[in-house]
Amino acid sequence: MWCLMGVAPEGGRQVSSRRKNGGGGGGICSNFRRFISIGILLQIIANCDYSAGAIRSVQLVVDPPAVRRSQHATLTCMYDLEDTPLYSVKFYRGLREFYRFSPSEYPEKKIFPFPGINVDLSLSNASQVVIRNIGFGLSGNFSCEVTADAPLFSTATGHLQMQVVGKFEDLESNFVLIPW
Repeated sequence: MWCLMGVAPEGGRQVSSRRKNGGGGGGICSNFRRFISIGILLQIIANCDYSAGAIRSVQLVVDPPAVRRSQHATLTCMYDLEDTPLYSVKFYRGLREFYRFSPSEYPEKKIFPFPGINVDLSLSNASQVVIRNIGFGLSGNFSCEVTADAPLFSTATGHLQMQVVGKFEDLESNFVLIPW
């Protein structure tokens, strides 16, 4: 291996000389080059943005905030994919999926049967699902799960607690009132 060494004599003019490095590969130039190469590699790794393509700030909101029985509600999943394409958005009631939007599949919109959930497919899309004729039994935990497309397939989830409200007369159960 040849090593180019610059020597600057007193006159200020740089003189180059070539010296053959011993076959062991452990000379000063070899170690210096290895050190510089590792330093450059570490700098490249440190400057890489590994969050590129990551999903940021997934939030699930319901409109209206207090859902009246027999009315409809819009669950909106707000997310920022940055420059990554969308793979899917899934909506859950508890642990069960009831709606999915997948732009790369046919059909893009899919409904999974769930008692009491009537999805309005024409008003639902990649960021929202509209549920019609809501009953008291739907009060509870809802979530939306957003997955970015290849190569990362990163996933993030937003949650909310939905409350269905109504008058006492609207209750779906039979009650017996016992006077005290």
